Amino acid sequence: MKIFLTEYQEGDTIYAGLNIFAESFEEAEYIADIHGLIIVGEVTAIVYQPEFAKDDYLETIRMPTEKKILH
Repeated sequence: MKIFLTEYQEGDTIYAGLNIFAESFEEAEYIADIHGLIIVGEVTAIVYQPEFAKDDYLETIRMPTEKKILH
């Protein structure tokens, strides 16, 4: 799973958009198009500040273990 960063524009102002979690750039681009977002980057590394480096924050993220069926 990859994380893609997005932005959107209202008038003359550009805002940070939603983070898109997708398996590929193509999938993320499809999701971005649906929501009117522009992909501006991909998270490729997480670098912690020294005061937070001792904790493994990624261990606190719980990913679903079973697929959900949407009706």
